[in-house]
Amino acid sequence: MKMILSVACAVLALSALPAAAQSVPDPEADARMQARGEAYSRAEDSEQDPAELERTRQLNAEIAARNLAAEEREAADNAAYAAALEASALADEAYRRDVAAAETARANHEAAVRAADAARRAWEADRAAWLADCRARHNAAICVVPD
Repeated sequence: MKMILSVACAVLALSALPAAAQSVPDPEADARMQARGEAYSRAEDSEQDPAELERTRQLNAEIAARNLAAEEREAADNAAYAAALEASALADEAYRRDVAAAETARANHEAAVRAADAARRAWEADRAAWLADCRARHNAAICVVPD
């Protein structure tokens, strides 16, 4: 696409130049053409076919219009891509916050489970100690604890 834009810019630049500036000979280009067995010499505008000149101008205008449309499309695509990147970054940040919240909740849950297990073990130890003390002091028949 950049090549098309470069060609279009060159065409537009050349079309803006006066005829004398456009017909400045390029010895290197002439040498390359002659090496291929070709030759080029620009005819004066008065010697050229007006219909062909008009068709060339139309083609150049079409190329310039297509290049402008492509440039606008590329700018719109770049803007959409930038917006998608921003949305992705926001989604990533939201995901990181959710993961952090889930990890905190998990850590809190695990701490609560450990505390509950410790409390259960303490209760069971206290119960066993009470039952042993009760049986040591009293008749074992009255020291029955429902399960």
